[in-house]
Amino acid sequence: MLLPFPQDLPIEGVGILIDRLRGKPIPLTTALNAAWNLAGYAATQVPLNQPVTEVNHTYPVSDAEVITLLEMIKGEYQNPPEGSPIKFAVIPWGIVLKVLIKFLINAAF
Repeated sequence: MLLPFPQDLPIEGVGILIDRLRGKPIPLTTALNAAWNLAGYAATQVPLNQPVTEVNHTYPVSDAEVITLLEMIKGEYQNPPEGSPIKFAVIPWGIVLKVLIKFLINAAF
């Protein structure tokens, strides 16, 4: 039985991945589950049957760059403190998907 992709951003998973990359003792299975769920959500955000040019650009390779990308995602879905300006970012979901698949592959070996 295949489970459907998440329909809502698994924000808890984003936090788990950030914590793991920052060196917190998050079990690998928990991080893999978070990456798997976030990758599933990212897959629903990439336009189908359209060339995704963003995946041809340089994408994050260091932990710090991946953390920056994940923090951008996390910040986009949190309410800013009262009185603060609302900032919007364009999330490069194709790049997010590629980074998460790389994370899943590398964790397996």
